[in-house]
Amino acid sequence: MRSCFSNTARAFTLFEVLVVIAVVSILLSLALPALRSARVQANSVGSQSKLREIMLLHGVYSQSNDNKWANLLSPGEEYEDVVMGEMGHLFTETLEQVTEWAYCFRPTLLERHEPIDILAAPIVMRTSTPTPNPQIMARRSYHYSPAFFTRAELWNPAHADRRERPDDFRKDVGVHEVSYNDRKVVMFEPADHHGDGSRLGNPQAPSSMRVNVSFADGHVERVSPNDAEPALPVQWPEWYQSAAKYPLPTPLPFASAPWGYRGRDF
Repeated sequence: MRSCFSNTARAFTLFEVLVVIAVVSILLSLALPALRSARVQANSVGSQSKLREIMLLHGVYSQSNDNKWANLLSPGEEYEDVVMGEMGHLFTETLEQVTEWAYCFRPTLLERHEPIDILAAPIVMRTSTPTPNPQIMARRSYHYSPAFFTRAELWNPAHADRRERPDDFRKDVGVHEVSYNDRKVVMFEPADHHGDGSRLGNPQAPSSMRVNVSFADGHVERVSPNDAEPALPVQWPEWYQSAAKYPLPTPLPFASAPWGYRGRDF
């Protein structure tokens, strides 16, 4: 008795295979940008969450230090012999805190038994070497505006000479002294971690560049550097430039709008 089913399978023609490949290519071309955008958005959200955590640490510091913003280099004090914690870092320059801000919160983290790498952006940790230095990761992730540990007079646009000697303008800035809490940037990403990686201050950076920043009132936004108030040039110590391993921005976006903590960045 003959089976009603044929044992011979029908093969695809070359034309049909090419059609399938073309359809799959079109679907991928439509889906990949959406997937890439979703990944960028997810990374950005992770960075914003980390910025909110850091702002909470600013609040803890403030409550323990007479309602002052984080500052390791108060005016009138000598720091030649001060070693910050077990990592042995020596602070000698005011502007060091722009990148080395994480040391401000080291006592709180030690008390909570939390590692310092919780201060780094997730995407920076993921794209670093297998055993990254936690302090370096925090430095690469975010910078701290010097407006919150210097006198407002340092950021007078008419006196560029003052910014050649920022150590003369140290100040413990009170929380109540900030004039525009919702428009003054405290912490900011020094590069577009979620785009092409362009660093702030790079004249070749695309106009589409965006970075995450946190404001003095605690809220976080993803902003365009082009929308900020014009930055003012700063004088980084020559030795610190070479030690940083990457270009330090000058002018310093977000951080040095006219009149420091009395001014606004947006």
